[in-house]
Amino acid sequence: MFPTTRRPIQREIQGIELVAEDEVESWFSSTALRLGKHLDKCQRAKAKRLLYTWQDVFETDLLRIRKKDLIEHAIVLNPGAVPYHARIPLYTEEEIAFC
Repeated sequence: MFPTTRRPIQREIQGIELVAEDEVESWFSSTALRLGKHLDKCQRAKAKRLLYTWQDVFETDLLRIRKKDLIEHAIVLNPGAVPYHARIPLYTEEEIAFC
């Protein structure tokens, strides 16, 4: 299963000093991305810079998310293992009805 023979495409990341803040702001305003109102000015700038730097990793629209097969997830089960059962309910009846 591991290691995978294929790897993600290598890319060169632009340094912080190479891209002006107004270019990052212009890109961010052209996307459908929104940041929470609880962030202060410095945190907002850092979050926008992070999204700009890794814009080829983050999608700006849910409909544009594509299926990837570079990562596999597996849960290995042991023969004869006894499953764990929670003693208390995980959700209330109201929470189950809400879901």
